[in-house]
Amino acid sequence: MDQTREANILSYRILFDDTGKLITEVSGLPLKDVKKVFSGHEAKIMETIIKQGREKLNKIHHYLEGEINAIKN
Repeated sequence: MDQTREANILSYRILFDDTGKLITEVSGLPLKDVKKVFSGHEAKIMETIIKQGREKLNKIHHYLEGEINAIKN
């Protein structure tokens, strides 16, 4: 039976902690570790996904932060 190997390349979570505080979290494979896991063309693809993905997710984070702050005020 084949086993599927999975890795978190990039993920974004929005959650509430136990005090009711809204938290956003970006996680995944650090750029410095890409070449430890991938090689050649695959490594370049993963670096692009991580760089571009983090950039876009940070924009979402700041947008949501602004919306929440506007509601609070």
